Amino acid sequence: MEYLNCDNMEKGIKAYHLYLNLYNIEEVLPETVREDLNMDDLCEQVDYTSSCIGRQYLYHILCMDKVSDVAKHEQFIEKLQTDHPLRNQLVNALQKLNK
Repeated sequence: MEYLNCDNMEKGIKAYHLYLNLYNIEEVLPETVREDLNMDDLCEQVDYTSSCIGRQYLYHILCMDKVSDVAKHEQFIEKLQTDHPLRNQLVNALQKLNK
């Protein structure tokens, strides 16, 4: 089985987004809009993720035609900013998923 290469935008990062939107195309930004916004470049510039899965999810969220619901996770995000052992534990777990 060939693993996704998350250094490759076309085959790795976009794979999750393309898979989820096979049948759910009404909430996806049209390809012309994504090209106008240079979505690939934008994703690379705002990417501070530490895992392939994180990069795939970030790209997917950026390509959706709806407001992100990340605000409902604000408490958890704030906890990750201050609880370094928890954050390191989660980063280590996610890094295992890279392979």
